[in-house]
Amino acid sequence: MLATFVPVATVILLCAGACEATVLITSYLLVDSMVARDAQMEAGAWVNTAYNLGVAAGSAVAGMVLDRSGAGVVFALAAAMAGTGAFAAMVRGREIARTQPPLQDAERANESDPPEAAVLQRSDTER
Repeated sequence: MLATFVPVATVILLCAGACEATVLITSYLLVDSMVARDAQMEAGAWVNTAYNLGVAAGSAVAGMVLDRSGAGVVFALAAAMAGTGAFAAMVRGREIARTQPPLQDAERANESDPPEAAVLQRSDTER
């Protein structure tokens, strides 16, 4: 039984690892496109915090379930959570696709602002 379980678990974990980076990258891209520039750093920090808390909590729960119920239950719970997350992302993704990111409006409003190099150059000459 274990001989057939290890290769299957290896493929499942490899696929989960590939999705992990994609989720984080997509989250940062959504922050870039949906959050005004002055709040992007804070929003990115919240994305990073939520991601790290999720990874830590998932590892802790998986360890407790593994210790009490075995590997089969851990994989069943992981599959259920992945399915729930995929469904929520699909539903939420439709809402996101329908809205126009506020960053585009903010960029149009700031077209008259001087470029960053001009602001830095001005501050150097004022010293």
